Amino acid sequence: MSAPAAPAAPDLEPIDLVYLWVDGSDPDFRRLKRAHLVGEAGRLDDAELSGDEARYLQMGEIAYSVRSARRFAPWIRTVFVVVKPGQKPPLDLDDPSIRLVEEPDILPAEILPTFASPSIEPFVHRIPGLSEVFVYANDDFLFWRPTPRAYFYADGRLCLRGRHESRWRARLEAATHRGHTRIVARTALMLFDLGFRRVHLPEHSFHVMRRSTCERVWRELDAPLRAAVALRFRDDDRSLFWQSLVNSFEERDHPTRTVRTFDAVLLSFAHVEESRWIAAWIRLRMAVLRLVAPRTLCVNTVPRSWQARVRAFLDRHYATGR
Repeated sequence: MSAPAAPAAPDLEPIDLVYLWVDGSDPDFRRLKRAHLVGEAGRLDDAELSGDEARYLQMGEIAYSVRSARRFAPWIRTVFVVVKPGQKPPLDLDDPSIRLVEEPDILPAEILPTFASPSIEPFVHRIPGLSEVFVYANDDFLFWRPTPRAYFYADGRLCLRGRHESRWRARLEAATHRGHTRIVARTALMLFDLGFRRVHLPEHSFHVMRRSTCERVWRELDAPLRAAVALRFRDDDRSLFWQSLVNSFEERDHPTRTVRTFDAVLLSFAHVEESRWIAAWIRLRMAVLRLVAPRTLCVNTVPRSWQARVRAFLDRHYATGR
């Protein structure tokens, strides 16, 4: 009988890439979402929740993101895309390295349907066949130049990019902010109350995680997580920031490399149609990005009037590369 195969060396282990994606223009999705908003007292008038035109406006970001990974991170093994039942992203679905995962395949039936990414993210580690170490991304994250796997994982350690939160700052932001910032702050305060000495806040870019660490978070925080993922819509006071939970557990339980970098750029087009100054600033930043390349880029909230220009900008970059 032959000896069992030796486990792969850490730097040779496969690494997969996971996205969440939704077609917000799908009439069935919008009807379903609105029906559940009607049932949530006071939520139908919440512009951030009901403003689908701005929130879900797309220009094929996920296709550019996968294209960027193929060009600048070719070590990625499989791309998994978590979708609503029946929806299909604008990708080559005949490519065997791209796999769709419908939400009912990984989420408990009792929390479906859900319209909040904080209620979906805590389940992506349950994707069948997902690598132990994987990268999670929003569909508007892009690799902007060649990125080695050691940027995320080397010598058996994850490289966590971001900063550490302080208790006083978390208290201040929980009291004075709303939206994502408030959720992040409240998650940090929960971890401090549980005895964590270090709470990690990842930068707005690709996140690297271990499946086993995700499972440990669930084992130790089952009750608060169950309450949080039961929310159909994001809630500033009850949702939890999954990436911060996982990173903080990773630091507690494993040797890690924690790096504060300026290699991730957010290119937000919010209010670009309302101000000539903002429009000029965005044009300048796009010009600079042709000369000084960050490692990763997030292209966010691109209005229809700018989409052709941004597509040409991205097509030119990925045609030539760096």
